[in-house]
Amino acid sequence: MSRDTPDEQVEANLLNDPDLEASFDELGRPSTSPVDAPVQNAPAKPSAVEERRVAQRKMYVTRVLVLQQNGRLFEGKSIDISESGLSVIAPFNLVANEYCRMRLELIGVKTREMLEVDAKIVYSVYQSTKGFKVGMQFNNLPDAQKNLIRQFINTLSK
Repeated sequence: MSRDTPDEQVEANLLNDPDLEASFDELGRPSTSPVDAPVQNAPAKPSAVEERRVAQRKMYVTRVLVLQQNGRLFEGKSIDISESGLSVIAPFNLVANEYCRMRLELIGVKTREMLEVDAKIVYSVYQSTKGFKVGMQFNNLPDAQKNLIRQFINTLSK
């Protein structure tokens, strides 16, 4: 009786799949483990983890409505917010570099503001049973919205 999780079982099946290995061989890729294979033309490893974010993030959980370019509307849940973007849990995978419109409520101690912003999907990563963690970067924010978000984030840190 195996005690592997379903994810571990899937990974084990994929790693031991001769058809998958053969398909990689057909593409001209080495059939050796990626860890064992030599890396050619790889960039030098940075001495420290590089941070790509330009603004500090604060944890903020709220309902987010997302309208995709294809017209699909869905509800997600925010994880954190910054002056430059928002992380959201989505029920399905989203395509990086596509644009969307989001609507969320900024609920402070004494304020409650509805925010509607355009955003670019930066990444979408599977998060087990939770769905997909999606990084969204605000796009073309008017100064009034930038100030509103900045003020809201400042209230979160107090």
